[in-house]
Amino acid sequence: DLCPTCATSVALPFAPSTMSARRSKKALTPESLIAQLRKLPENLTCPDCGETSQYGFDAVVMTVNGDHLHSFVCSQCKSAHQSFSHRVKSIGMSNWTMDEAVTLEAKNG
Repeated sequence: DLCPTCATSVALPFAPSTMSARRSKKALTPESLIAQLRKLPENLTCPDCGETSQYGFDAVVMTVNGDHLHSFVCSQCKSAHQSFSHRVKSIGMSNWTMDEAVTLEAKNG
């Protein structure tokens, strides 16, 4: 095999197909799916106050009074929801399951 940088012959520690399989597995994590959803145009505006973000918001309202909302919200609205004991998850600080990520995709993707 040839080194892509210098075009010299090198022995790769694993087959190229294994490397692409590793990348595709990495692309299927809940965190990477949520990161993609966060940047969708419809998720760049807070549904509560109308604030916009060019990078997406860091929080998702999961449940309000037993209803599953799954909305990306700004930090001020996140705090308001938390003050009413609504379940809010952080994009970067919470653990996400694949089921939660897929549900979020179905509602906001």
